Amino acid sequence: PNQPPSRYVTVADGFARRGQYEDAAGFLRSAVHQNPRDTEAWLALGMALVEHADGVPTPAAVYAFSQAEASRPGHPGAAYFLGIAMLRAQKPQETRAIWARLIEGAPADAPWLPAMRERLAQLDALLSNVPAQETQ
Repeated sequence: PNQPPSRYVTVADGFARRGQYEDAAGFLRSAVHQNPRDTEAWLALGMALVEHADGVPTPAAVYAFSQAEASRPGHPGAAYFLGIAMLRAQKPQETRAIWARLIEGAPADAPWLPAMRERLAQLDALLSNVPAQETQ
């Protein structure tokens, strides 16, 4: 069931848009404390923590993404955004592994599957043009 984001997510988004990632993360911590099954809040918290750390997927951000996955198994958001964070952290092989697992575990009729396959193909094309020592 799709619901609008919680008020915490809405307020945190405003902070994040102004670059106030620490404030956004604070609001989102309140959201997940109040409702540990709020997938959108966990995703937003993971992203705010990555942004606050200048693009580094910190252990706290990875935890937030894992909680998003646990709160709604099969939802592609956690794996997608964790993959983006790993890519930004110059860890494309980790991104590839995360996205490949997501695709392999997806139902054949998942509406997001074609787009994820396309992103993985784009990543593979990029990786095939980079010398092996640079992708480690």
